[in-house]
Amino acid sequence: MKTLTTSLLALILLTATTFADTAPEDVNKIFDTLVKATVSGDYTAFQDPGTEEFRKGITEDMFRSVSTQVGSLLRDGYTAEYLTTLKQAGYDVYVWKITPTTGENQFLARLVVSGGKAAGFWLQ
Repeated sequence: MKTLTTSLLALILLTATTFADTAPEDVNKIFDTLVKATVSGDYTAFQDPGTEEFRKGITEDMFRSVSTQVGSLLRDGYTAEYLTTLKQAGYDVYVWKITPTTGENQFLARLVVSGGKAAGFWLQ
């Protein structure tokens, strides 16, 4: 009985760890939209999943500047690895590591979601 209990506990812990290694599906969709829009230089697509404040806060010039710099490094492909969720100022902040296929200049991406929309997005 002790072995069965230990095995079940190990399975529960393994399952919890597995689920913690992925962002929620709706958050992943927002993240994918924002990154793909940044890479392709599509300002309208970038603004689409954002809150009103998000759309007002990121001007087209700001977007173009980041898109030019980051997009050129990611255009040939990249991998995005979800890292964790942080609690900051009452929000969940989702964090990914983005690695271009060239292996150069990895980025840290942070996404804040509020009400099912992007409230903030940073690439470092």
